[in-house]
Amino acid sequence: MIFRVILITLLSLYGSVSVAQFQTLRSGSILILDQPSLLTRSKLGQAILQLEQSEQAAILEAAHLVTRELEAEEAELTRQRPTLTNEEFRVLADAFNDKAEAARASQNAIDAAQLARVESRRRAFFQFIGPQLAEMMQKFGASAIFERRSVLLFDKNLDITQETIALLDAAYEENPDMIDLGN
Repeated sequence: MIFRVILITLLSLYGSVSVAQFQTLRSGSILILDQPSLLTRSKLGQAILQLEQSEQAAILEAAHLVTRELEAEEAELTRQRPTLTNEEFRVLADAFNDKAEAARASQNAIDAAQLARVESRRRAFFQFIGPQLAEMMQKFGASAIFERRSVLLFDKNLDITQETIALLDAAYEENPDMIDLGN
């Protein structure tokens, strides 16, 4: 089947296959899907993206607060430097350095945890759409769905992205709590 699609695509590019012959591929039981659009254009996907943006904004605000506190402490340490002995300054500088490194390690852990939540939610989202995609395959008698970006040339009638988004939206409207897929 794949060989046939490639052969007809190549032949059509060189004018050896007519449009009528090309249309016989519609019965070839494949569908096309723009997977990123499912996340960016479905209500569930948009809710997930909004949640991720809110979480990221809160993380950034907390990180900026810690940065401002460390900058103020560093400025105070710099201001005190002329009044301290080398040993006193070294003790304070080492303590500040330890505090800054701990803050950096903490922020790295927070960032890693956020990335893990995002990845988990996205995995759960794409696992959740499996039954909807199976339903679309059954509806159209298809045996395969190809990601739109991996197909060189296709009939737009094979693209089920919008119909799949409509199915996802209906499921999300019935159960808005499904936003917690990855938690």
